[in-house]
Amino acid sequence: MNYGILGQHADDKVINNIRERIQKQQKLRSMQSVNSFKSGQLSSNSSKILSNNENVINLKKTAHQALANKNRQVLSEISNSNSRPLRANSYRSLKNKKSSSLEENQPIENINNKQEIYQDTPERISSEASDVDMDSKNSNNSVIHQETQQRVLSNSSNRSSSSTSSFVNALNPEYTENDIMTIKRINAKFKRFEMSSSDPDRYDPMYAPEYTYEIMSHIETLSNKYLPRENFISYQKDISWGNRRTVLSWLIKSHETMNFLPETLYLTVNIFDRMLSSVEISREKLYLVCAASFFIATKYEEINCLTIADLLKVLNHEYEAEEIYLAESFILQTLNFDFGNPGPMTYLRRLSKADMYEKKPRSLAKYLIETTIMDPKLVAAPSRWITAGCYYLSLIILENLTDYARAQSNTSEYLKDEKDENFSIWKEEHIYFSGFCESQLTILASTIAQNCRNWRKTHPVIYDKYKSKANMYSSILVDKWFEILEANEE
Repeated sequence: MNYGILGQHADDKVINNIRERIQKQQKLRSMQSVNSFKSGQLSSNSSKILSNNENVINLKKTAHQALANKNRQVLSEISNSNSRPLRANSYRSLKNKKSSSLEENQPIENINNKQEIYQDTPERISSEASDVDMDSKNSNNSVIHQETQQRVLSNSSNRSSSSTSSFVNALNPEYTENDIMTIKRINAKFKRFEMSSSDPDRYDPMYAPEYTYEIMSHIETLSNKYLPRENFISYQKDISWGNRRTVLSWLIKSHETMNFLPETLYLTVNIFDRMLSSVEISREKLYLVCAASFFIATKYEEINCLTIADLLKVLNHEYEAEEIYLAESFILQTLNFDFGNPGPMTYLRRLSKADMYEKKPRSLAKYLIETTIMDPKLVAAPSRWITAGCYYLSLIILENLTDYARAQSNTSEYLKDEKDENFSIWKEEHIYFSGFCESQLTILASTIAQNCRNWRKTHPVIYDKYKSKANMYSSILVDKWFEILEANEE
């Protein structure tokens, strides 16, 4: 078949391709013959190349080690109480500022008042190395942190006199045989109701009643896993509960300014307390650790997380961005990137179902829950127990205020009804959704009420936050309740 000119071009291309292949084969043969004569030289050259590559790798390792040592030096100052601040000669250095005559427990309104936390720093007599020596020969950070935690938390003989005086009696829930039997009986009763068609949330796909028990069991496991240690301030050499309260006051105001979720605040406090439970932190770095914890918590909980520019702004530019990043890296390494504390808000949403999600007790309970982060006795208390105690106290306060309002009314509709002797404000629904009986919550509720009575000393920042209309004047309601109680006592 004749393809004309196109056929001739096609034949030429085939011939050219064959010629190119032959030429390439000849070149490869000639190269192989040359290489056979120079095999000895090639082997010596290859050894030289390998040695050069090893030298390059060693140079890279040395550079990485130098950079790591530089970072470790800066990171060690976060926990080293004997080291100077990062910018001791800077005009921002807070260690060179004159200490004020303010009380240690007085909350701050601005980061400029930071010198409160630094005054009366005890000098170190011993010349021991820091409890977190990032310049040690061991390059494994996880091993360093494990050894640090064991050394800091087990060596109780090295506590200073100030640390010993900061020891408090921690509160935890107690179970009696009667409480256990009551909880089992109520769980068996209401578990069937939650799965029945009469439950309003039965057909809500977001509620998932089929997996409620497994979900709550998993949340309870996480909550117990991420609890800080009791009396962790006792293991800190130059930090007191007043210092922690001062830093948390700044955190609450910053959190309110940023308008973040409550879960972000509680996760920040949990990370901060776990850091204080794991390593020794100096006073000069307490704000830095709290700010870095806040930075991590916003990334975990918020959709629009906190930017470094906003964080430096609320810190009044007392620190630089590099210091925040290094502190964040130090916290992540110390806690092994292990976060996820559920917090009390998860239990509050669950417990609110007992009253069909009524807004008043829930809003009042939010205020009471936030006051507990300032109490040293409750830093290691389970979140579920704290939530149940605060909700129980909110029901009592609202019930008393309602009865008082009815008693003061002059209308003829008011009838003074005598309540049944067996009446209890903590019903079976509350026991089921909280997991606690009323007898287990009385001590906790009285402790929280005492803190609310002395709010000027314990949590003035939280009181001012919750006296607004957006928070339904919760703190003012509690004050009014105390006034009624005092009037009745007189």
